[in-house]
Amino acid sequence: MLKKNNKAFTLIEAIIALTILSLAIIACLQVFALGLKLAQNAKKQTQNILAGQGQVEEALTKPYEQIPGEEVLPGLKKIEFNGLKTYVAN
Repeated sequence: MLKKNNKAFTLIEAIIALTILSLAIIACLQVFALGLKLAQNAKKQTQNILAGQGQVEEALTKPYEQIPGEEVLPGLKKIEFNGLKTYVAN
């Protein structure tokens, strides 16, 4: 009588294992892609903030009359750079 060897994987078990492994790898790759996108957005936001801060610092070194911007109240101007708005007081 022939003995069955139950120690080996069947084709169906191998396909199921590969499917589960592929789904896990795809999930990990999506996490890395999301992390990269968030890092790029943070980099852009940081660059915009630094550019805006530079503009404010430049404005603070000038006399109040030479600061470009819209005067919203006497002694208070609104300046804008790359979508960042701030106010400079006299």
